[in-house]
Amino acid sequence: MLKRWYAALILVLVCVTIAAGVYYYMKPPKKIYSGFWRRGREALSPDYEVNLTKQLASSIGGTSPAGLWVVGLVSIQRGTCTLTFPSNQTYLHMVFEDQDINEDYLIAFDDNGIKIWLEVEPGFADVDQLIDLVLERYGHHPCILGVGIDLEWRWGLPDTRETVPVTDEEANRWLNRIKRYNTNYRLLLIHWVTEVMPPTVRKDIVFVDDAQSFEGLDQLVDEFKLWGEHFSQGDVGYVFGYRRDYEWLSELENPPREIGLALIKNIPNCRFVFWSQETILEVFHQ
Repeated sequence: MLKRWYAALILVLVCVTIAAGVYYYMKPPKKIYSGFWRRGREALSPDYEVNLTKQLASSIGGTSPAGLWVVGLVSIQRGTCTLTFPSNQTYLHMVFEDQDINEDYLIAFDDNGIKIWLEVEPGFADVDQLIDLVLERYGHHPCILGVGIDLEWRWGLPDTRETVPVTDEEANRWLNRIKRYNTNYRLLLIHWVTEVMPPTVRKDIVFVDDAQSFEGLDQLVDEFKLWGEHFSQGDVGYVFGYRRDYEWLSELENPPREIGLALIKNIPNCRFVFWSQETILEVFHQ
C-alpha cells in the first residue's frame, strides 16, 4: 500500500514538472522593441521617420519598431515645458505651440505598426498635468505605449534646476493617472543615476538609462548591465548613439545592430533600445 502511495506521488510530481515545463516554453516571450529617441519638433517627414524606424528595427533581429517621441521640451533658461501642440488654456510653467507638430507622425506610426512613448521634459511644470494634457490630446492613437518622463529635466521649485528623485508615492500616482486613459499604458522613466528612480516600485514601469561618454562598446555594455541588474524586478531600456560616443561607435561595422544585440544578449530584462537623434544622419542612410 505504501509503495502504491509513493508511486502515485511520484507520478503527480512528474506530471506537474512536465506541465510547468510546457507552460514555460509555450508562454509568449516578452517583446523587445528598437527605434529612435526623437524630438517631434526636429523630425523630418512622417514617411522618413517611419522608414528610419523600420530600418533600425530590422537591423536588430527579433525586435519590433518603436520610438521615444518627445512632445514636451524643456527651456533650460526659463524652466518651462513647451508642449508641441496648441491649447486654449494656460498652465503654470508651460508653453504651447500654435500648431500641432505630432499628429501626422502619430497617424503614420498607427498605420505602420510602430509603437510610441510620448515623452516630456517637465522643467518646473507639474508632471500630473503634463500626463493629462498629453494623453487627452493623443490617447486615441493605438500606437501609444504610455508616457515617458525625462528626469534629468524634472526640477524642484522654487528654482533648483536639479533633478528631484522620484518617490514611490509619485511613481504610483503617475502610473495610476496614466492608466485612467488605458489600463495597458505604462510609465517610462529616463535618467542614468539609479538613485533618482523610485526606491521600490517596479510594476508597469520601464527604467531607461541614457548615459553617454563611454570609451567603447565593452564599457557601455558593462555599465548598462549594472542598470539592468539594479532594476532586475522590472523592464529596462537604453538610449545610445550620442555625439560624445560617435568616435568609437562609428568604427563599428553596423553600430545599431552590434550595440543593440550586445545589450539584448547580456541584459535579460532589456525590452527597449533607442538610438539618439544626435547621430541619425551620420549612421542611417536612406
